[in-house]
Amino acid sequence: EMQRSLVGSEMCIRDRLTSTALSETSIAVVYSVLTQKGLFKYKIGKLIMVATFITDICTAIALSVLFTKFDIYTLLFYVVSLTVLVMAYYKSDLFFENPLFKNKIGELEIKYVFVLLLGFIFFGSLGGGQAILPAFILGVILSDHFKNTQKGEVKARFKTVAFAIITPIFFIIGGMKVSIPLIYSCFGIFLTLFVLRQLSKYIGVYYPSKIFLKQNYNYVTMMMSTGLTFGLVAAVFGLNNALINQTEYSVITGILVLSAILPTFVAEKYYTCLLYTSPSPRDYAA
Repeated sequence: EMQRSLVGSEMCIRDRLTSTALSETSIAVVYSVLTQKGLFKYKIGKLIMVATFITDICTAIALSVLFTKFDIYTLLFYVVSLTVLVMAYYKSDLFFENPLFKNKIGELEIKYVFVLLLGFIFFGSLGGGQAILPAFILGVILSDHFKNTQKGEVKARFKTVAFAIITPIFFIIGGMKVSIPLIYSCFGIFLTLFVLRQLSKYIGVYYPSKIFLKQNYNYVTMMMSTGLTFGLVAAVFGLNNALINQTEYSVITGILVLSAILPTFVAEKYYTCLLYTSPSPRDYAA
């Protein structure tokens, strides 16, 4: 009876992790597409980004709540994270605007942010927490500091580091743990989960979008149906903590990669032009 209970508990954990990983929308894909197409000048582009942000922060919260073993170190992690976030919000300008650090060849602004991120990672590892949640919130907080056009150069350097170095390394490391033969061995499950994920995303986004938007609801649905970034974080976390095995990890990652490619292709191929037919205020129902 006890063994059956343990097996049931392990299956429940795998189910929750899989559901969490497959429920997110890829902020990396959405941000890249919106930036490359210049869609942030449209209100609809901002709407898609906000919706993606809410979806992913819910994913980060779910990871933190469902899979964290709470102890004194976990409390320390949250206390330190909250303190750092508050200090970053109120005091970061003292660093960014300091002539000793501003626009130096040593890229001290980038190193400052890296120190904060490494602090989250260290205390997160110590307390079994998810550093991705405070890191995500930190990005939102620091975005206010870069609204000033004079800081555009620093923001550009941050984007270069993120997209040219950090993001590729993360995806390469995640991809190296995928086994194509394992996906092929359970291709039926892989295809079923992919279809169910895309259908649930489509139904959950398309009908509300069609009600509240005059146009572009197909494009919004396709972009919100993408997946990759936070889902891969969840999958890597599950594999590293033995919550899922390599087969399950490979299947989840394969579904995420496919969900990043196909909806983006459909959106770009068939629906992009609709975004340029009218200015942003007309994207919404009266």
